[in-house]
Amino acid sequence: MLEETIHGRRKAQQEMKGMDNFQQRSRLIQLLEYCFNESELRDLCLELGVDYDVLPGVGKAHKARELVFWSERRKSGIEKVVQVCSALRPKAPWNTPSTTRYEPYTFKTLAELSRTLSEHFDGDQVRDFCVSLRVDHKRLLGVDPAGVARELVLYLARRERIPELIAACARLRPDLSW
Repeated sequence: MLEETIHGRRKAQQEMKGMDNFQQRSRLIQLLEYCFNESELRDLCLELGVDYDVLPGVGKAHKARELVFWSERRKSGIEKVVQVCSALRPKAPWNTPSTTRYEPYTFKTLAELSRTLSEHFDGDQVRDFCVSLRVDHKRLLGVDPAGVARELVLYLARRERIPELIAACARLRPDLSW
């Protein structure tokens, strides 16, 4: 197991070195924006030893960009950010050079799933989904059932867990097209 981890790290470092700085930086910023909400980005900064509030800019997009710039100025560099992010979001392609945006689910698909969820399940049922999917519903930002449903869908999308949600919905509402 340890040997696989070491091999995986070496491979990731080799792939990162094959990317030019601009491509590497742009890809990392885009993935940070997609895979983490603002609260999770704060937690990531804490794990990296960065004071989120000291990073210039306002909002997740600016902070993600500044975190990448900050990491470039350190000895551990971007590799440390990629290593930590890979552990937190292992399904995201952190080490894959690409010019296309990483969006495994389209906005339209997520919006439709969120709408269907809020139309066919009440607030208690959505909270039950959270419990069954091991999601702390109190961390979701929605205040009404539709907002909680939307935040649950976005939370699971960032972790590439939408198939789990769809399977749970299909069990309870098999008459609907999921």
